[in-house]
Amino acid sequence: PEVKYTSITSGAYMQYNISETAFSLYTNEPAQCRWNSNDTGYEFMSGEMSCASSGFQQSSEYYGSYECATTLTGVADTELNSFYFKCQDNSGNTNEDSFKFTTKQTEEPLEITSILPSGLLYDLNVSLELETENGAEKGSAVCGYSVEEVDYYSMAEFLHTNSSSHSQELSLTEGDYTYYVACQDIAGNRATNSSIFTVEIDTDGPEIESIYVDTIYEVLLLELNEDATCEYAS
Repeated sequence: PEVKYTSITSGAYMQYNISETAFSLYTNEPAQCRWNSNDTGYEFMSGEMSCASSGFQQSSEYYGSYECATTLTGVADTELNSFYFKCQDNSGNTNEDSFKFTTKQTEEPLEITSILPSGLLYDLNVSLELETENGAEKGSAVCGYSVEEVDYYSMAEFLHTNSSSHSQELSLTEGDYTYYVACQDIAGNRATNSSIFTVEIDTDGPEIESIYVDTIYEVLLLELNEDATCEYAS
């Protein structure tokens, strides 16, 4: 029997802090398959699989193939983990060479290390900005956002994402806002956070509340009712 497809791509990263995963392989004919963490003979492989045994049990996922399913254990024990598969068809023919499948370990969880904006804003054109780190590919992830606390797959994807920096322009009106964000990397690691801020429309200019001269330092001082940038002319 030949292994034609696998449910997970060989060499894929596994999620942080997991030890097992569901896995299927698909053969070109009905077969009984086994697996092991060492390359050995079919009869010595300890990992059992649930396989299609009849020609009428073709896979709906990959037409013309036959599924064998199992739960792989030890998928993130080391930096690189190897698994070996052999199959035997209904006539008793067995693979001479094992099918090798590998997984990679995610050493640290995906994290959102920075999120903006926050606090009080006076601009209706706001940019939602995130920074991500760690995870499967050093912070590279795809991020989404929503004004409601929903699942990642129900969020709108950031316009600029699929890296460690993510941004989305927002056109807002005056009011209080909470934006929920979630990011997911190639291994399925997720990180969530939220941005809480208020947008105000300031239509009044600053007012000078007092003006005086500091005679010691010989400087002119102005006190205003809000933060502002001042200029002068003589």
